[in-house]
Order: sequence, then structure tokens, then C-alpha cells
Amino acid sequence: MKKIILCWCLVILAVAGAAAQDFIVRGRIEYEVKVNMKRKLEEMRAEMGKDANIVFGGTIADYSTTYRSLLFSGNQSYYGADRQRDGQIATDGPAVYMDLDKAETVCRRYLFMESMVIQDTLANIRWKIGNEIRTIAGFQCRKAVGKIQDSIYVVAFYCPEIIPQSGPELFTGLPGMILGLAIPRMYTTWFATKIQVAGIDETQLKKPTAKKGKTLSRQELEEYMEKNYKKGGFFGEGGARRLQEQAFGFVLQ
Repeated sequence: MKKIILCWCLVILAVAGAAAQDFIVRGRIEYEVKVNMKRKLEEMRAEMGKDANIVFGGTIADYSTTYRSLLFSGNQSYYGADRQRDGQIATDGPAVYMDLDKAETVCRRYLFMESMVIQDTLANIRWKIGNEIRTIAGFQCRKAVGKIQDSIYVVAFYCPEIIPQSGPELFTGLPGMILGLAIPRMYTTWFATKIQVAGIDETQLKKPTAKKGKTLSRQELEEYMEKNYKKGGFFGEGGARRLQEQAFGFVLQ
């Protein structure tokens, strides 16, 4: 009888171990980020008039494609530039660190021609989970639709097999990792192209800093922006709105 009980215990442990391996709690995800620059520029010209040419001078390609990576372990993640045209990893560009346990974010952005670090709480996104299933980078994902900034709709595909409830940019709050994302209003999509689960350097999971810039809370940044708006106007109302979206929006610039 003891041998039978021991055998059953070993079977249960083996099954539990195999099940545990089906779930991922740490890794690195590379996202391909595509922006429809033609549509985006058309909209900005309509809003800003000739001032848009100052922002986007010269010939602009119809689409812009870049790559970003998300390093995650447990409830901590770091999202930033992964590779550039020369294949080098960028370490000083826009980035965001999230700690889901502490419900905090630390972002590095470029505002007023300088690098700034902004400390804030996790974004609150209202998600509605659907039934559509899509395979992204070899993983099955479920569709969800969310709303940000009161009126901008977001389509996301999350993977329940990857446990941390994180994702690219500042998107979070779904029961699994977000591997696909689309914001029609911003003409931008993010889709995972590859997922690495071994050989992860977790020492890179740290808050971004700015060597010569400022570290501000959300309230401090609002006061700083208001002061600088009075100085220059930043391309009128359209430009001011764009800069506010850049500072407090969900997408890094």
C-alpha cells in the first residue's frame, strides 16, 4: 500500500511540474511597432497647418517600423528600444518601468528638448474581454477591447500562458501578457515577433534615469508644462494638445 501511495504521489508531482512549465513568468519579448505616417501626417497638417511642416520636414515614408523589447520577471517589467538600424541596443531613449505590486510606473520621455523621468501610478484601462483567438509569435492570445483617455479605443491580444499582466508601453490590466496591440486613432500597432524565455538578464530590470534631465512627479510635470506653455505656445492649441498627450499619454515618443 505504501508503494502504491508513493507512486501516486510521484505521478501527481510530475503532472504538477509539467503544468507549471506551461506558464511563463519571466522573459524578453520583441515587438514590431508600425506607424502609418501618411495618415498621421495628414491629421497633423489638418490640425496644425503649416506648423506641421516644422515637426515633419522633408519626405516622410508611408510607414515607420521600429522594434522595442519588454523584459519582465514576475511583476516587474522594463520596456524600451531593442534594436536600431545599425543593430545596436539603445539604452538612453524613451522607456518605461512598471512594478505591478507597487502599482507604479517610471517613464523616461523627451519633452521641451530634454530628457525627463516621470513617476506615476499604473494606468487605469477599462477592458472588455472577447472570444476571438489569434496566434501571435507562436502563442494563442485572446482579444480584448479597452478605452483610454475617455474616447480612444484600443484592441489588445493577451496570452494567459504568460502570467504577468503587463504589456508594451503603459498597457496592463489583462489576465496575461499583451502580445498584440492596435490603436486605430494613433495609426499604430504593436505585435510580438519573438519571445525569449531563457538566458534573461534580470539586472536590466531597473528604473530608467536621465543623466542631465529632471525627475518629476505627475503634478510637478503639469506645473512645469504650464510654465513652458506660457513661454512659447508650442505650435498653438494643436501642438499643446499633442505635447500633453505625449507627456501623459499611454504611448512613448
